[in-house]
Amino acid sequence: MLAFSILAHALRQLKGNRRAMMRLAVPSFLVSAAIFAVTFGASVAMAMRTSAGPAAVNFVMWLGILAAIVPFLAMAVAWHRYVLIEEPPRLLGAEQRSAVLRYVGTGLLMLLIIVPTLFAGAILVGIVFSARSGGLGLGMFLVGIPLVMLFMAFTLRLSIALPGAAIGQSRPIRTAWDATKGRLGCILVIAFVMSVIHNLPVAIIERVVPGSLGGTAITLVWLWLAGLFQLSVVTTLWGHFVEGRALR
Repeated sequence: MLAFSILAHALRQLKGNRRAMMRLAVPSFLVSAAIFAVTFGASVAMAMRTSAGPAAVNFVMWLGILAAIVPFLAMAVAWHRYVLIEEPPRLLGAEQRSAVLRYVGTGLLMLLIIVPTLFAGAILVGIVFSARSGGLGLGMFLVGIPLVMLFMAFTLRLSIALPGAAIGQSRPIRTAWDATKGRLGCILVIAFVMSVIHNLPVAIIERVVPGSLGGTAITLVWLWLAGLFQLSVVTTLWGHFVEGRALR
């Protein structure tokens, strides 16, 4: 099945290029972790002061979260460029800065598409079940799960544009969308597997070590590793569907 061939290729891509991935992933992870730790410490210190209100604490936390995302974005762009155009793996440089800006711009355009779609789906579900007596229950499950899966596939299909943005492809969203016409089944399977990989271990960690600092650290490490795999998957999807590259 094509979906599993793509997932297997993405794993082999990480394994075969593990030295390059480590050169990108380790520094970016350490910088993100340091930013998060400093921000968390600052927010806790602010919360302990009676003069600091909840709004100020939340502002500092969100500022830190946004800052911690930047190293991941730099790593993502560098990985896409390393795999697709064989650029040496590096996080800093003039070309990387412009590529990150293109990446962020494409991501914002994706949000402008995703958010209204999400609201429209929520409104549709609300209308359907407000007209029913009993409302939720099995009917909500039978309708809600397929809608969630379709939304995940929709988001993944849009995300295929991100590697294109990283390498400077013009109109990457349109290019990725056109190249994946007729591939809904494949993208649905990939989106489902990626969701399980991302969420199931996190749920297990939270159940085994709930609310602990160690559990939080393990969760963050796992989410980072899952993010690396997701990067490899969307890079593979771009390479295969847009550029016509063969799967190993």
